[in-house]
Amino acid sequence: LLAACSSGTPPSPNPPPPWGVPISGGNMIVTHDGARAVIADADRDRMLSVDLATGDTKELALVAGDEPGRLVEDAAGRIHVALRRGGAVVTLDASLTQLARRPVCAEPRGIVADGDSIDVACSTGELVTLPAAGGDPSRVLHLDRDLRDVLVVGGQLYVTRFRTAE
Repeated sequence: LLAACSSGTPPSPNPPPPWGVPISGGNMIVTHDGARAVIADADRDRMLSVDLATGDTKELALVAGDEPGRLVEDAAGRIHVALRRGGAVVTLDASLTQLARRPVCAEPRGIVADGDSIDVACSTGELVTLPAAGGDPSRVLHLDRDLRDVLVVGGQLYVTRFRTAE
């Protein structure tokens, strides 16, 4: 590619097809016990779990268009996944058995586990707190749009905004 660019060769008139959804981070974790890697595959609307000792894999197909994104493990070992286009959070066990699917907002982005709850930051401005074990939201705050990540530092909950780098 570098040689073609430096030689003055024009780009191909038939470029390859686009790769799918934009690349985003935070879509793979290793479970707290170190036994499994859990991966959100946004291009194929599926979740994968890899046993790190044996290499065995399991797959869970999600709803077409869900676009699984960031994921987090809570203290009880449940995996919570923000479905970027699905408008929900799906909760799984480490072997990918689906435990719950809960609507949260139109565009969930960041997710963090904190004790017995999970917090979800939505690009539409909502910060939604859900019981980690399942159930309806225990709190919904309406903040500025463009929320991306949510994290807990020293017991304090923080959210970030993408375009303004706040």
